[in-house]
Amino acid sequence: MPAQRRHARKQRLESAFSRAEEAIRNSGWDAALQSDLAKYLCVLLSGFVEATIEDIVVDYAIARGDQRLEKAVRGIADRFQNPKPGTLLDFLAAFDVEWRHRLEHFFSEEISRQDALLSVVDNRNRIAHGEDSGVSF
Repeated sequence: MPAQRRHARKQRLESAFSRAEEAIRNSGWDAALQSDLAKYLCVLLSGFVEATIEDIVVDYAIARGDQRLEKAVRGIADRFQNPKPGTLLDFLAAFDVEWRHRLEHFFSEEISRQDALLSVVDNRNRIAHGEDSGVSF
């Protein structure tokens, strides 16, 4: 069930990106409207990362502990926001240092992955606080 939930969430995100691409390609929207749509997608993507990380650590707790452990991990995971690369690495290492190593390896394979995550989180924060983000489609 948890893997199905993550897969469904990913499909919804991918569908939103596909619909946005098609809308922009076929609508002739001006740059400001395209930027607004890109901001929405940035917030969706950031939320996707947060929710997926929460699912992974909660599923880990369920598989390895009792209800008290699950409740504690849910409380910690609920407060996990703004998954910048360093924060995410530290958060995952608290559960399993191998997760940190695997994510470090994933980031090192292509440095743009780490930069992309940092950009999404930083832009999400600017958008959420009404600041100029410069995000465009």
